[in-house]
Amino acid sequence: MVATTPPFGSDSGMDAELRPRCRVATVEDEHDSFEQAVSSIYDRNGVTSQEGGSHSGFTETSLVLASGYARYVDMSVAERGFVGDTHAAIAEATKEAAGASTIFSPIGVLGDPVKANAEAGRDLLREMSRLLAKG
Repeated sequence: MVATTPPFGSDSGMDAELRPRCRVATVEDEHDSFEQAVSSIYDRNGVTSQEGGSHSGFTETSLVLASGYARYVDMSVAERGFVGDTHAAIAEATKEAAGASTIFSPIGVLGDPVKANAEAGRDLLREMSRLLAKG
């Protein structure tokens, strides 16, 4: 089994619980490989890496649209959030208010979900699975 955990996974105890049972990959572990693997998917959809985002942007929204939970996504209200250097913004926000994403995105979105779609979500899931399986 492969489990992906957010950067804060080890702080929440999730890593410790999952590590004995499976390979655990954090965002930091796979970031560069992931960016390279999905760049063609972003290109096909006219999306930059920064629009892909790290929270509720194109990437996560497309993955949800490709899942059994797509019915919970109302794309008519999707709007662009913070699009920029997310790592720098998170570092700054962490200094200011324990990482509250609303400091740099009033709606809490890091990326741009507007172009998200189920086909891209299936492509992203396939690439992510391939990347993690080879690790």
